[in-house]
Order: sequence, then C-alpha cells, then structure tokens
Amino acid sequence: MSHRREENIGVGLRSATYPFLLGCLFVLSILMAGCTGTGFKHPDIAGCRQELKVRPFYKDFMESGEGDMTKLSAQLTEKYGEYFRDYCRYEIKVGEPGTPEFVANAQRFLSYDENGEVLAACDSVWGKLDIDDELSDAFSCFASLFPSQPVPKEVNCHFSGFNSKMFVDSAYISFSIEHFLGQDCRFYDWLELPRYARVTRTPEFIVPNLVEAWVVSTMPQVSEKDDVFSALMYRGKVLYATHACLPDIELTRLFGYSEAQVEWCERNEGRMWAYMAEHKLLFSTNQMDKSKLVNETPFTVFFGNESPGRAATYVAYRIVCSYMQNAEGVSVEELMKERDDQKILRLAKYNP
Repeated sequence: MSHRREENIGVGLRSATYPFLLGCLFVLSILMAGCTGTGFKHPDIAGCRQELKVRPFYKDFMESGEGDMTKLSAQLTEKYGEYFRDYCRYEIKVGEPGTPEFVANAQRFLSYDENGEVLAACDSVWGKLDIDDELSDAFSCFASLFPSQPVPKEVNCHFSGFNSKMFVDSAYISFSIEHFLGQDCRFYDWLELPRYARVTRTPEFIVPNLVEAWVVSTMPQVSEKDDVFSALMYRGKVLYATHACLPDIELTRLFGYSEAQVEWCERNEGRMWAYMAEHKLLFSTNQMDKSKLVNETPFTVFFGNESPGRAATYVAYRIVCSYMQNAEGVSVEELMKERDDQKILRLAKYNP
C-alpha cells in the first residue's frame, strides 16, 4: 500500500509554485475566463407559493407526561398521522404506537429526568423562534426551481434526545430543536461537542439546514464517478441549490463559517484549486482524502490550520456558480441531475 505524506499547506498555499500536471480538461478550464459573482436572483414564485408553519410536535409529545399512553398515541396519530409513527419507530425507537412495547418505552423516554432541563432550554428557543416566513419563501423558491419535485406538506419540530438533527420523508421534514440551543449551551459541553461543530447550533441555521436536507433528500448524488472531485461537486451543487432557494442568504449562514473564514476562502480560492490539482487530490478515490476535504472538521488538513473545515467545498461551489453563469438555459434542477462533473468543469470556464 502506498502512502502519501501530508504536508502543512498553510505554508504551501503562500509560497508553492503550481505546475499543473492534470490533463487537457483542467488546463483549458484554468485558462478560460471564469465567473466573478454568484448572480442569484429571486425566482418567479407565482403559482408556487407555499405557506408553511412549523408545528411544535415536541411540546405535544414531551409535555404529555406519563399519563395514558394508549390515549396519547391515538391523539397524536390523529393529529400527526404517519409522522408520529415514523418519529416513534425510527427517531426515538420506542416502537409502533399503540403496542405494549410502545407504552413501556414511551413512558421510559418521557420520564427520563435529565430531559427536563434540556426541554426548558428548548422552550426558551421555541418561544423566540420566528422562521415561518423565511421557510415559506425558501420552499416557494424550491417549488419554482424544482417543478418536478415534491415540497414538504408539514414542517415539524421534535425532540430526539440529541440524536439526528433532521429527519425527512416525502411529505414532511422535521428538525430536532435541542441541536439549535446556541454555541455556548452547557449541554454541548456535557456532550463534549467540539467548538467547530457548534457554529451551526444556533436558531439562525435552522432554515438553511432544512432547505439543504430537503435538497439532498429529493436530489441525491448522481455522478458517474466515486472520487474526490465528484464528492466535492455534489456538495457544490447542494450549496448552490440551497443558495438559490435562499437568494439573500449570507455566505456565513450558507457555509456555517465566520466572516473571517469566508474571507480566508475568498483569498485562497485559487491556491486551494491549484494545490488539489498539483497533488492529484481531485481524482483520488481514497476515502480518507474525501473525508478530509468534504466532511466537517476543525480545519482542512491539506490547507493548514488557518483554513476552515470543508474549505474545498467553497471551491466546488464557485465552480458551480461559474457553470450556471456560462451554461445558458440550464435550470437548477437540470444542474442537480447532471451526471458528468467534468462537463460542468469544462463549461464553467473556471478561472479562480
């Protein structure tokens, strides 16, 4: 097995020369004129207007106490339908509502003492939450941009006991409120959640997270290859589609970065691209390379500890922006369905 030495690219980004060794495809893409802006516009939502209101399911369930579980099950099934059954079976895993297994497990979940303090913090956030308008606007844009795809009929807020942040079905999407209690929430200290992973744990990230989760659910990756470049391009597409649904969103909210981190990416965009090309990372099928470039980390190891995590996804996002500016008549839905990532690169005329 061959091993590649990992360099500290904080130095490399400042001083390296960039003898590109990739094929003609990349040479042409570097030489051609690139995009200079995102150019996001508000899509026409006439006839696509969505009116969504977040339902506080967590209060209906968690504040029910330890009463008649059979009666509670019937009430919540009538109000929430399949969502309640999915929540019980798959999210908190207490079994099928109405069964003896459900009664015992649900009582145990609801009576867990440590939940009380967390729920008080959740109530504090819920009382100030005002996202219905932004959420409705975002999914109105989604309906316009993705006319063949479903939009959620319900948006719910649940409590998962710090399990998954979101869960999605064809008819609904739901977020776990205890994942958005603020970066300094003491419960995240108890969970030993690292600081870099807390940046998006504030209420302002609920809507971008919901939109991104819906994009990923309805438009899964369709690339022809399984390499770093394909993984990056899918993330770039998802970020672009999310931005298109939230055309006024700041890049800090889109990427989950601080302003300083966004500025770092803007300053070093060309150098990141050059480094990945020179070191043949783009065509790597090594899962560790992919993880270090795409997944959430404190910094991007190839680019030095001053870089934000997932910094390479900023490059991918910029390639997609350039492609959408230069490829006439391509819709956002067609972008997400495009299987040939090298075609996107070629037509992008990307020149960071």
